[in-house]
Amino acid sequence: MIKINPYIYRVCSASCGALSTLPIDIIQTSVLTQKNVTLRVNELPLMLIMSNLFAIQNTVYSLTKCIPNISFRGFLAGLSISLDFL
Repeated sequence: MIKINPYIYRVCSASCGALSTLPIDIIQTSVLTQKNVTLRVNELPLMLIMSNLFAIQNTVYSLTKCIPNISFRGFLAGLSISLDFL
């Protein structure tokens, strides 16, 4: 049995989830609009970064489970993401 770091697992799962929903998003967009849908390869890293930021936010929320106040835990998770952009 292979052991994997939970953080790495969350990031890889988020990336796979983002890539697996991309074809569904393209189909949905083409059904809803009359315009041609173009996939820009330079936007793909941004999509993966956003999904990984959500994985980081989830990790921070999980690691602060010792704090009983759910709102404060959510605040810390949101703050961790906003500090990544500074």
